[in-house]
Amino acid sequence: LMTVQLGGGTNIGKAMRVAEGLVQQPQRTVIALISDFCEGATPTPLLQTVSRLTEARVKLLGLAALDDQQEPAYDHDLASRLVARGMPIAALTPQRFAEWLAEVIQ
Repeated sequence: LMTVQLGGGTNIGKAMRVAEGLVQQPQRTVIALISDFCEGATPTPLLQTVSRLTEARVKLLGLAALDDQQEPAYDHDLASRLVARGMPIAALTPQRFAEWLAEVIQ
């Protein structure tokens, strides 16, 4: 999953709204968003959804994209706006992401 190049123009806000609709037990839910945070639509719905999920106590993790040299490659502005709304963002290797997820679940 983390090595697949899907292209651009993703509506991240729409994807997060779909995920939000699937949440049944917010305090027992972790949503991990793997993205370059280059929103293909207006970012307002994404930011609003993240705020609602945070308020509901859903654990959110944002995993930023890495380039071929494993250097972070993502929209830092949108990522910082998501961090301000309660979604921690990290640019990690798959192994380190697994460790981060395990820490959050415990």
